[in-house]
Amino acid sequence: MRTARRLADGILFVGMVIMLTIILASVCLEVFWRFALGGSLPWSGELATVSLVWMVFLAGSYAVSTKANIRIEILALWLPARIRRRLEVAIDLLLLALFAVLLVIGVRHTRVISGSSTYTLGVSQGYVYAAVPVAAAFMLFYTVLNLVEDQRGAPPTGEGSEGKA
Repeated sequence: MRTARRLADGILFVGMVIMLTIILASVCLEVFWRFALGGSLPWSGELATVSLVWMVFLAGSYAVSTKANIRIEILALWLPARIRRRLEVAIDLLLLALFAVLLVIGVRHTRVISGSSTYTLGVSQGYVYAAVPVAAAFMLFYTVLNLVEDQRGAPPTGEGSEGKA
């Protein structure tokens, strides 16, 4: 399980680094082109936007892995450990359902839109929309891992666990 989590984390990390690099390069290139050469690159803004969409969805998936997604923990802190554990399982099961729906709808929308092209890049918009089902698949994977690890009594993967083997 740890190997699978580390592999998925690595894939997401590399994807986020690539997207951030593309954003940085396209914006810097556009600034240089505009101020040094007096022109404009019509595709740089669209490329940065598409990369930002992907980076946000990949980062959201990573947040599910580390349980760093938005939570209201003040209530859980007041609950007894046994009830808190049941609440976490219930929430993870609801998240599983949400991510499954997101995956199905994301695949449908990606298929429908794939015939359209982006305005300046000229590539299929399916590449942009594919961020949703890809992220949903990662989120499903991580939620299942979290459920299994919680049932086995493994230490939580949230804050403070980074870098521990």
